[in-house]
Amino acid sequence: MQWLIKSGILLVVAGLAAFFYKDAGHALPISQQMDTYMILLGMFLIVLYFGIYIAFIISGQTWKRSHQNRCVRCGKKIPKGEIYCEFHRMEVQTEYLMGLSDRHRPEKE
Repeated sequence: MQWLIKSGILLVVAGLAAFFYKDAGHALPISQQMDTYMILLGMFLIVLYFGIYIAFIISGQTWKRSHQNRCVRCGKKIPKGEIYCEFHRMEVQTEYLMGLSDRHRPEKE
């Protein structure tokens, strides 16, 4: 994504250089409008870069807002720093303790 901004700036600078080169009375080697095309393409790439950047910022903040401080099992709002709501925290603790007690039981034959 960084190549967008770098290429855009490079094209704008090259287009301005071509503009001043043409303004000094020299002929451009390819097209008389090459400087204009380079500046427009460079500006388009810069605007595209900032558009994508802003979209990422907005989507990242939206995702954080919608997924922050919610139980991972049911999505219920929970206090900051918690992973589960009260019900699911107790459920997970019970599952964990049951798993531990199953490990320490001797196997029946």
